[in-house]
Amino acid sequence: MQVEVRLTKRIRPELGKRGYGPFILVYWDMAADLLTYTIRDGMRQTRWSGEDELAFFRPDFMRRQWFLASIRSYLGVERPEEFYLRPALDRDKFPQERPIKISSALEERIRAQDAVGRLVFEVYPEQNPSHNGVSNQRVQ
Repeated sequence: MQVEVRLTKRIRPELGKRGYGPFILVYWDMAADLLTYTIRDGMRQTRWSGEDELAFFRPDFMRRQWFLASIRSYLGVERPEEFYLRPALDRDKFPQERPIKISSALEERIRAQDAVGRLVFEVYPEQNPSHNGVSNQRVQ
């Protein structure tokens, strides 16, 4: 199962509820316990002339994914400590349409992350008190 969470940002207040754009998109592949982030901070309003619309909004141009102006930044997540926690699963929402089944190992990692307030990639046996049962030193 793939989980996608979108965090938006109001980029056009004058449009009211329609003035939001994507800012951070989180993708979680639950089978692999893989989190991926996309950060979009280069949004800006542009007024297009009729000539520009004909040039830019056609399949041939759009397919190339060219940027018309430089991207504002290359924000990224460099270390596990900078990641958000795994998204909430909301298991009670639409249980017939999307039954959620995850491994016991993933359940353990979710419980551990909720307990320590950061991502956890490995859960160690309780006999190692120096780790307090969790560590994120080695990413799997």
